[in-house]
Amino acid sequence: CGQGLCASLDNPNNELMVNLIRGAVFFLSMSLWGSQRVMTLNVSASAVLPSLVNVVKTGHLIVLYEVALGLRRLVKKFGLNLRVEWEGLFYILYFFKPFMSVPGGDALSTVTNDILTNVEEAYKTHNFHGDELDLFATLQLFAPLRDESHSIFLLELKLQEVTPSTPNWLKALEVILSTFFVNERRSTIRAKVLSSVEEIFQSYSHFYSSEMGALIALSFLPTFYLEADPSIRQKSLALLVLIAEEVGHSKLVSDITQILTR
Repeated sequence: CGQGLCASLDNPNNELMVNLIRGAVFFLSMSLWGSQRVMTLNVSASAVLPSLVNVVKTGHLIVLYEVALGLRRLVKKFGLNLRVEWEGLFYILYFFKPFMSVPGGDALSTVTNDILTNVEEAYKTHNFHGDELDLFATLQLFAPLRDESHSIFLLELKLQEVTPSTPNWLKALEVILSTFFVNERRSTIRAKVLSSVEEIFQSYSHFYSSEMGALIALSFLPTFYLEADPSIRQKSLALLVLIAEEVGHSKLVSDITQILTR
């Protein structure tokens, strides 16, 4: 695999030889995907990625950074041609996450973000040819470490699943509220969730007001008054009032009234 470079990466005896591993990764990625590409070196990305998995498991930050640089070259130059390779590429990215917040991990974080942004752009332009579920799972994993705009992009993708014509659409709504409201601390994203949920409720309340109302009010807004951000409290209150008005006379209204009078 590439003049024996992959063999160097696969050799467990080289695990502690950081400079050797880093050098092998550099020459391999530059030869295959970089500005010094060797056209006669006929090695596919799918053949190289397993070797890169081996070296990222060593946990050497400088090696992870070199691998990230190589993957960025691959995605930028040949992303349109990738198919089955995306699975291995996303798998490697998972090993980057714990190191992006450690001292010295800023450079790795920057390059990883570049990779993810390139993949997002490919998806937006219909040039991503991998598994969408793998893509969404990867974007969601890194969302807390990236700018709000990337989380909102992912949120908008997820919102497309919340329609009665889609199987398990109420479960999709529950996942959105859990991921982007309960487990999210950034107010801009949480406010976006509440606004989107209000629109969804108004769109489908004629047939599903009770089901949606119970899920939203009882599972996610029972302690809205404890919210530290007044704008989130206000939007939560408005949503609860809307649900109560729409469902009319029912036990759910009584439950919402109890929430509002606490």
